[in-house]
Amino acid sequence: MNRLSRFARRASLPGALLLVMFVLSACTGARLEATWGSLSLTGSPATIVFPFYDRIVMLDPVTGQPVQLVDNDGNTRLDDQGNPRIWEVPDAGERNAQVQFYTAPVQLDDETLLFASYAGRLFEVDTATGRINNGSGTPMGGQAVGDPLLADGTLYLGYNQGDLQALDTGNSTFPPIWTLDTDHGIYGQPILLDGTIYTASLDHNAYALDAVTGEIQWKADLNGAATSAPALSANSDALYVGSFANALFKLNLDGQIVSSVPASNWVWGTPAVSGDMVYFGDVSGNLYAARDTGDALELVWGPVPVATNAIVATPLVTENALIVGSRDKNVYWVDPASGAVLQTRETKGEVLGNMLLLEPSDSLPVGEPTVVVSTMAHEELVIAFALDNGERLWAYSR
Repeated sequence: MNRLSRFARRASLPGALLLVMFVLSACTGARLEATWGSLSLTGSPATIVFPFYDRIVMLDPVTGQPVQLVDNDGNTRLDDQGNPRIWEVPDAGERNAQVQFYTAPVQLDDETLLFASYAGRLFEVDTATGRINNGSGTPMGGQAVGDPLLADGTLYLGYNQGDLQALDTGNSTFPPIWTLDTDHGIYGQPILLDGTIYTASLDHNAYALDAVTGEIQWKADLNGAATSAPALSANSDALYVGSFANALFKLNLDGQIVSSVPASNWVWGTPAVSGDMVYFGDVSGNLYAARDTGDALELVWGPVPVATNAIVATPLVTENALIVGSRDKNVYWVDPASGAVLQTRETKGEVLGNMLLLEPSDSLPVGEPTVVVSTMAHEELVIAFALDNGERLWAYSR
């Protein structure tokens, strides 16, 4: 428990409480309900996949309703009571209290989604039916909190209590190829670029690793815990990493910290990158914009007190607005030029997870550009808003 006190001393109460959710679970092995699920898209036409706590659901992006299962003739499948069967993992008859999901899946093959569970198991799920193909799952090296990365048959996955592993998905038991030992957890999705894996850890370090062997190429001290994935610069020659040192750092790909922008509190989430602009929030609810001049990050505006509680999720960058979610149970549309709030939409729960921007296309038949967010409130776990005016289009509840 000493690590909790070390982290908490560095931050205000709201930020400390946010970290307590994770660190207490790591120290005690308790169930981790106090976290958030990842939103992702799969298939064509695309559907939304939302894992949260004891189940995973697939949602129609147009209506927000759970996707109904159909038979080979295209007819809706019914349960014993005559109700439509929906895409849900595990289904109501198989639900296991020890199964906990928070991370986005990866597409293992054309017919299979692979989910990493906080219970420390990997589940192979049939994409069409939502059926678990490998029973109670395959054990892995820890509790999954951050999204995994699948590349060239290797699954790269960080764990709540520490370490990053590369797992061989060509073997049905998913054996580890290599392991990076870290003193504390890795909560962010790794980045793969030109044969190198980049990640950051609560042990205060950013790492670069050989993707094949796991050999450490460098590690950089961020002077504080890092809870999110690094972001690549627009031209892929630098990394941006936030830390509990109350700063956003720019690192070159040799691991040197070349610049930083101070913040008023912990920088929890991955920054958003748009050209030479970098946008990020802190756990006090402030928002910042910095410009990468090539030599350094220069603050353009901020701290702007957009929210009254933590900004954890990466902002969505659109042509006319930044979309920002907060623990204060609001979603904000923000002027990218100044940080001024353009409009606010209230939610019933804290907005902590990643957000989706859905653009109409042949594979995504939404009627207009749509912002999809998740919350911590079971009565509206996923909400869709119209991008242009913030109109609430639908909400999924449980």
